[in-house]
Amino acid sequence: MEIIRDWGLPMEGVCGGACECGTCHIFVDEKWLPKLYPALEEEELQIDMLPLVMPNSRLSCQILWTPELDGLEVTLGPVG
Repeated sequence: MEIIRDWGLPMEGVCGGACECGTCHIFVDEKWLPKLYPALEEEELQIDMLPLVMPNSRLSCQILWTPELDGLEVTLGPVG
C-alpha cells in the first residue's frame, strides 16, 4: 500500500494498513498469486465487503513485501 502511494497513485489506505477499511483493494496479476502469502481470514472478510471482488483481489496493506516480489503487477481495485 505504501509503495503504491509513494508512486503517487490514488491509494487511500484510510486505516493505515490495519486491514479495517478496504481502501487499498488491488487485483494481483494471476502469475504473481503463487508468490504471495495467502490472505488471512481477517483480510478475506474485509474483501468480502467490497463492491467488486475477483479471485485475485487482495488488500495491498496485507501483502508482505519481499525482494521476490520486485516487479509485482497489480491493478487498483474499486473501493466504493
